[in-house]
Amino acid sequence: MRTALALAVLLLAGCQGETPGGVPKAEPPATRSVRTVTLAIQPIQATLEAVGSVRSKTQSVVASKVLGYVREVRVREGDRVRSGDLLVSIDEAELKTRVERAQALLDESGRSVDEAQRNLDEARAALAAAEADHRYAETTATRFRRLLAQELISAQEFDGVEAKRKSAEALVAQARARILSLDAREAQAHMRIEQAKAELGQARLALEDTRIAAPMAGVVVEKRVEPGNLASPGQPLLVLDDPRQYRLEAMVGESAMGRVRLGAVVPVVIDSLPRPVDGRVAELIAAADPASRSVIVKLDLPADLPLRSGMFGRARFPAGERKALVVPAAAVVERGQLSSLFVVGADGVARLRLVTLGERHGERVEVLSGLTPGERIVVEGGDGLADGSRVDVRG
Repeated sequence: MRTALALAVLLLAGCQGETPGGVPKAEPPATRSVRTVTLAIQPIQATLEAVGSVRSKTQSVVASKVLGYVREVRVREGDRVRSGDLLVSIDEAELKTRVERAQALLDESGRSVDEAQRNLDEARAALAAAEADHRYAETTATRFRRLLAQELISAQEFDGVEAKRKSAEALVAQARARILSLDAREAQAHMRIEQAKAELGQARLALEDTRIAAPMAGVVVEKRVEPGNLASPGQPLLVLDDPRQYRLEAMVGESAMGRVRLGAVVPVVIDSLPRPVDGRVAELIAAADPASRSVIVKLDLPADLPLRSGMFGRARFPAGERKALVVPAAAVVERGQLSSLFVVGADGVARLRLVTLGERHGERVEVLSGLTPGERIVVEGGDGLADGSRVDVRG
């Protein structure tokens, strides 16, 4: 009898917490304490969104100055370079030959000048001798002319002296003409020296131009040449960006240009950055694109951002006020590509509702669909909240 009673007590103890069918009772969900706000239409700042691309404020196109085959390219796209770093080298064999030819011409012109100076020295010495002979002949002729007038000599003797005077005079003229000729030849030799120096200088510069160095410190954003390609003067080989300063070049419709002010600071959204940054309007291109009827606006971006040329960006210019349904950005639940909020009904149960979001305005974000004014949404205490959870509303 005592044994049967003990079994009955154990059986009753084991059946506690079970339903009549033997299934354990579900524990009621715990109530979470949250804070809510009631949605209402609020005034927000309307914006004009202009899309564009990020560009370096300072960009350098590295081009070839000489004609030749590319021997070596030392950089790749994305490489950082310092000012003066060797980027590309071009085959220099032909230009070395040009330098040697110009040097040989300079040496030959120098020898021509030396020879002309020696000949001039000889010609000046010959002129001095001819002038001395001419003075002696003039003196002799003057004396013989007086003697002839006194009939102390014959006309034949005077004619001999006069002939020597004229011969000496002719030799002086001939020496002077030779000096003039040699002066001209010396001047020509000097001109050839200057020409040879100019050609040698050009050849040396061209030889130096076969080694193309970075004109500034920057990042290689584009490479348009490979070893073996033929480079020609003016042909772009590489493009360098200055990574210290970028700007957004955005297109603004000509009808909206009245909202853009030079020097204005507006938010700029770059998809690769976690949050908007401030952009300052630095330039307004005066001419509009006749095809798109839009104007390029250039906005300076903060320095030292992880940006690259070609990134997509959006500038948001103020365009007055408008009414919209907005919620705190911190209340939005992001799961993959879906955005949702917890809506608390009159029964005190939080329901997760998908929404479509619009523009963000500081700490608030616009809701385009999924909610209606007057509904309450959870703004605090939603961490770990599940759909269908019962909540205790604190505000």
